Amino acid sequence: MNNVCLEYTVECVDGAWTVWFDRDNPGGTGDWETTSLAIELYGDNMCTDPSAIQVHTLDGIPAEDTDEIFLHYSPDIGFVCRMADQPDNTCLDYRVRYCCPANPPCDGEWSQWFDEDSPEEGIGDLETLATLCEKTCKRPSAIQAQTIDGIPAELTGDVLLSNDIINGFACLNEEQDDEKCEDYKVRFCCPEQPDCDKWTKWFNTDKPCEGLDADREITAVIQDEYPNEMCKNPLFIQVVVAATEQPSSSTGQVFLHHDVDPGFVCLDKDQPAGDQCHDYKVRYCCDEQLNKPGQCTMVPSIDDVRPKGYCYYDCQDDTDCQGKKKCCASGICGTICMDPVFICFHEGVIFQEAMAEKILHTCSY
Repeated sequence: MNNVCLEYTVECVDGAWTVWFDRDNPGGTGDWETTSLAIELYGDNMCTDPSAIQVHTLDGIPAEDTDEIFLHYSPDIGFVCRMADQPDNTCLDYRVRYCCPANPPCDGEWSQWFDEDSPEEGIGDLETLATLCEKTCKRPSAIQAQTIDGIPAELTGDVLLSNDIINGFACLNEEQDDEKCEDYKVRFCCPEQPDCDKWTKWFNTDKPCEGLDADREITAVIQDEYPNEMCKNPLFIQVVVAATEQPSSSTGQVFLHHDVDPGFVCLDKDQPAGDQCHDYKVRYCCDEQLNKPGQCTMVPSIDDVRPKGYCYYDCQDDTDCQGKKKCCASGICGTICMDPVFICFHEGVIFQEAMAEKILHTCSY
């Protein structure tokens, strides 16, 4: 075996560590924990371009402290311990983790990291937009949450009550097997200017697939299919890749249309090197406040609207609610999407829709 100087990189700079992977055992020819197989086997739990690798034995001993000889120890190839290279012809059992980029696509700028709460205090770790609204943008387009040690929230095994751009991040201690959440930090993607006070939800009405030659997100079609969730006079359009939130402007693809009128169109035939269009989603900035018909009904029970005893925001306004549902106040604090009621008067008495239809037959809607 050639004498090879191996560099052991254990710092994760501007990134986040994955969970530990232990794909192989030191049987056969050795312990092979390769990067290519990690990418193939672990999907969203692994990135395609790790910047560092860390290797421990299953007992937690750093590989560099074991005095064993390694064929490979790099983020590009991964880790390989061959039994034939060892004086005793055996390898220990190793696990690996990778440093992955901590900057997912953002159609603007990421905010600073916020760690305003701790699972040691109160009912869990609550990093919600309601508590952070004065410190970050009101309408973020993405959220990122990880432990204070840099582990992505979705890889911790914790049960999360929310991790979204409406309510923010919430983990409740009583939902965990050990009755304690990890300590998390969050940040938000704040869209580029021009700023918009009223975004619609994201729409994805078309998908490029075999046999089709384009991804078409047409404004008139969206207005027709989603009359309660789309405004009549949008000011401008925003387009990102559906799976990754990557802004359309940074994909390098060519677009036939990218405006409010007629909407967004990407044709396969226009792409360089014969590439296929990505699957895109769009949303619109509206010049009017969408207010769906009907009124909010009486406040539901406290258990329905304030899960586990804190202010939960299911929506910010009617646009965040699907179909005909309205964004209604949920008692002491918070909001919830609810089916509307339609009030009518008959001889000085207020009737709700169901009673009016069944008894009066006089109210028109």
